[in-house]
Amino acid sequence: MNMVFDMGVSPDRIVYANTVKCSSHLRFALEHGVNLVTFDSEEELAKFNNENKNVRLLMRMAANEYGSQQNMNKKYGTQFKDAQRLLELAKFMGLEVVGLSFHVGCAYRHPQIWANTIAECRAVFDIAEEIGFTMTILDIGGGFPGGVRKMKRFQEVCSTIRTELDRHFPESSGIEII
Repeated sequence: MNMVFDMGVSPDRIVYANTVKCSSHLRFALEHGVNLVTFDSEEELAKFNNENKNVRLLMRMAANEYGSQQNMNKKYGTQFKDAQRLLELAKFMGLEVVGLSFHVGCAYRHPQIWANTIAECRAVFDIAEEIGFTMTILDIGGGFPGGVRKMKRFQEVCSTIRTELDRHFPESSGIEII
């Protein structure tokens, strides 16, 4: 984080997205103005005590596992079936969940993973609204195919993402896509 600060990045442009956060690291981030933080479990939510209630949370969603060379979603991310329970717990704790994030894993080959996950995120946004959250951020993470030989696949992924964002999170929704 210090390296990012040294590059002149403002703390309000940083998402603290480590999958497991040491309490001391979380405290450091919050003390330095980094208050947009991801969580995906009850254990991570428990780290947000009365001293750091000003944190803004993104719930990390698990993506469909199909097609990744390195599946990150067996360990990381909230499963759709658990999303409502975690949102209700965050609400009970008086925390502010401002959006969702996901990362499809490394080098996904099929664009459908983004389509499925974006649609699932829309459903979770709707659940969150029913619970009383006003979510305004969707972080679509990484896992994009790279390299010259994968340019066609990258373009297919981008086209799929654009189509699904237009369908589920149109510009008129006011949702910030990062």
